[in-house]
Amino acid sequence: MILETLVLMGRDKEAFTQAQKVSINLSREVSFTTQSTAYSLVAMGRLAEKTSGTLNFDWTLNGTGQPTVKSAKAVFQKDIPIKPAAGNVTVKNTGKGVVYVNLTSKTKPMQDTLPAVQNNVRLDVHYTDMNGAAIDVTRLKQGTDFVAILKVSNISAQENYTDLALTQIIPSGWEIYNERMVNPEDNSLEQNKPFTYQDIRDDRVLTYFDLARGQSKVFRVRLMASYAGSFIFPAIQCEALYDTSVQGRTKAGRVVVEK
Repeated sequence: MILETLVLMGRDKEAFTQAQKVSINLSREVSFTTQSTAYSLVAMGRLAEKTSGTLNFDWTLNGTGQPTVKSAKAVFQKDIPIKPAAGNVTVKNTGKGVVYVNLTSKTKPMQDTLPAVQNNVRLDVHYTDMNGAAIDVTRLKQGTDFVAILKVSNISAQENYTDLALTQIIPSGWEIYNERMVNPEDNSLEQNKPFTYQDIRDDRVLTYFDLARGQSKVFRVRLMASYAGSFIFPAIQCEALYDTSVQGRTKAGRVVVEK
């Protein structure tokens, strides 16, 4: 709001100073609601609309000159080849204004080797047979019915967390036993549940809930080992929708379903 007000008042120098603060906060992984993010981007957009001039710069990719950029827009974006994997980009500003350059790369690992995480919330997962006895799910017989028991605990000792999202993606050889589909008229299934909302899909269960300080909640999901083979066992994770410092995660692995 301060940034937008400075822009509307024509105090451009102060607006640029404030914009740098907003930009730094937007770049950090901190707690931002959707409304805060949207308003920040609106204010930045107003500043860009009022003060942006023409972008003028030359650039090279791995020593090869690229077409000179002359654009009246506030932002210029260009996708560059991912091969070779290493290289360099040089930029020479030939205009009168300031040019900010960001080089962003994203990768997706072939195998999830990330460790388990307990940041302000702890996620404990174990499995039982239909009689409640603990079982090892890394190797199951085809047709086995069993239950996943997920316990999420608030270990921050200070905060009450709202809008937590628990994402449980199951291995491809398993199936989710959706009781809502079996008993669609039984409203008691939704009574006294520890979540605000739960979305049950073919390959995952998405659960949303709040968790007070020192509180724990337990979620049970009935599963079946349906298809024979060896499958990736995705990590299960719980995180706050608006605070990246709140996250619990299990370690990924593999499971086998035997005939």
